[in-house]
Amino acid sequence: MIYEVCISGSKLMHTIVLPKIRERIAYIFLRRTSGGAHIWLLLDEEGYEQFKTVFPEIKQEYEEYEREHNRRTTVSYTVEQVPKDIDAFFRKLREYIDLDYRVNGNVVEVAVEPHRVGQFIGRGGRKIKAMQRHIGKKIRVVQGIKAEGVGKPYFTGYRDPQRGFFITWGYVAPWKA
Repeated sequence: MIYEVCISGSKLMHTIVLPKIRERIAYIFLRRTSGGAHIWLLLDEEGYEQFKTVFPEIKQEYEEYEREHNRRTTVSYTVEQVPKDIDAFFRKLREYIDLDYRVNGNVVEVAVEPHRVGQFIGRGGRKIKAMQRHIGKKIRVVQGIKAEGVGKPYFTGYRDPQRGFFITWGYVAPWKA
């Protein structure tokens, strides 16, 4: 099972809470708002158990920091299970990392930017194994192909302001090239 945890707090939370999360919690993916008031984590079961034991310490350290600076803010979190349906799962995953996917038999092929393949797989394959257990299918990661031109089926790329923010170069999945 994979869980999405949303941590809510003050706008400067990312300066205190985020570094503590990065050093203490084994997450699959992480994202945050630009101001840092919300941090989302994707956690497998092991990571979620770790989060539940470590978060009270992080919360206490954060609240002590806020009191030292004469502020009275706190942090809290909510938890949701990530859907097991393949399409819903990858819609959720796209909020964390740019990708394209297709189901090919009993294998889900996932295209990511070439420099993000390692980030997607994780050290020792930890992330991909958790995702495979969650959806019940094998996942094969492939590198996206760099392409140029307006109107291609990019999953990520450069939005050109001179062309109304159309993507003019980026990465496409090999099966869409």
